[in-house]
Amino acid sequence: MSASTDEHSASAPPAAAVAHRVRVIPNAWALARTHAVFVAILVVGVAVRGLATSAFRPALIFWDSVAFLRNVGIFVPNPERPLGYPAFLRVALAVGNLALVPVLQHLMGLLMGVALYAVLVRLGVRPWLAALGAAPVLLDGFEVSIEEFLLSDTLFEFALVAACGCLLWRRRPSVPLAAAAGAAVAVAAVTRSVGTTAFLPALLAAILLVPRRPWPAIALTLAFAIPLAGYATWYRAEHGSFAVSGFGGRFLYGRVAPFVDCRTHPFPPAERVLCPRQPVGHRMSVARFVRQSGSPLERVPAAQRNELGGRFAKRAIRNQPLTYLKTTAIDTSRAFWPISSLGCLDTPKMWWFTATFPYHHVDMDNVVRRYGYRRLGLRQRTIMELRRYQEASHLSGPALAACVLVALLAVAGVGRARGSGLRTATLLFLGLGLATLLTAVASNDFTWRYRMPLVVLVPPAGALGVAALTRRRDDGREPDAVEGP
Repeated sequence: MSASTDEHSASAPPAAAVAHRVRVIPNAWALARTHAVFVAILVVGVAVRGLATSAFRPALIFWDSVAFLRNVGIFVPNPERPLGYPAFLRVALAVGNLALVPVLQHLMGLLMGVALYAVLVRLGVRPWLAALGAAPVLLDGFEVSIEEFLLSDTLFEFALVAACGCLLWRRRPSVPLAAAAGAAVAVAAVTRSVGTTAFLPALLAAILLVPRRPWPAIALTLAFAIPLAGYATWYRAEHGSFAVSGFGGRFLYGRVAPFVDCRTHPFPPAERVLCPRQPVGHRMSVARFVRQSGSPLERVPAAQRNELGGRFAKRAIRNQPLTYLKTTAIDTSRAFWPISSLGCLDTPKMWWFTATFPYHHVDMDNVVRRYGYRRLGLRQRTIMELRRYQEASHLSGPALAACVLVALLAVAGVGRARGSGLRTATLLFLGLGLATLLTAVASNDFTWRYRMPLVVLVPPAGALGVAALTRRRDDGREPDAVEGP
């Protein structure tokens, strides 16, 4: 009898383990119900990305993609495009092939959605509202399309989201977390040069979150500045100037060339050669002034175009500051227009899923053959399903503008937002998104790609804004430093 009892005791699980299992099942069910909205959104995001991966083989290739792939082999700082994305491609191609790149970028898109949701919930935002804040990066059809391209945008967005997560994961970021945020912003800066301006809102957030301790802000600054200085030193060894890129002058020239008035305002003889001959209103677009044949830049030796174009552009801005500000403001506002209201050069037509493989570069077939593919492949039926999804799922300009407005009200401390403890977090998301867009438009031009960081960062700012404006004062959260006395 004793032996059988001992045998039964040995085979039966301990009572504590049984009780634990009984508790886990209801807890897991409660957890699933709490986060059901986000889980449903995440499942759709995974499914759409799976369809996109299967629709195009090996990946979608844009004009810039060929240059990025060329930089993988040469791997020295490029005057036009920093090396951050070629470094990512170098690692991806070392362990896989071209088809692996969009897969990794789709994974980054999913991780961004998960990270944004986790941060928002951790900050006290209601789960359904946090799910709405994270939904655009997971569901937006243009975001999925961009992730399918061999382009730097996804890595750039991922770095900015990582910076937000590091700064906001704890109420007061520690020195290591602040340093990680600075390093993430540095990655963004060497991925796209406009990322350098993301440092300012990140630093401001670090100061406001820890107002009486300078070390997190110092750690963030050093973690940003040291890698960037190292890259700029490398760039100087290759090209002779301490910089992250060497195309800023040409881009800025393209920005001012459509409106510059050389008749009213004098220019030195060396710069006057860059004056457009056509009257204002009948000139080429910004992009064509930067690159296309017929641009006055072609009258200048290639080695002098960036430096002379930059000097010309800065003089034009000093001569016509209001015109420059007006042009920049109008082009920035295009990010918030409905698609149907955009001009032909601003439409996202290049980023729609199409039933034929989009040929953005004449050398695409040779490129894919160089990397082991006989030809580009697609599945038309899947693509048409994706196109229908994309037409219904993109975040509209007015909705994006509404998120910005709500976030601004929260940052300004309107109503209950003043004591919410969420104003600095709202400012960080909103500041990173707007800073990168404004820098891109002010130094170059508006294109649909430059809008995508807003799709990632502004909806979380809007969700935080709604939470701040509606939060009860007795929720136990401390006011954050941005509120002042």
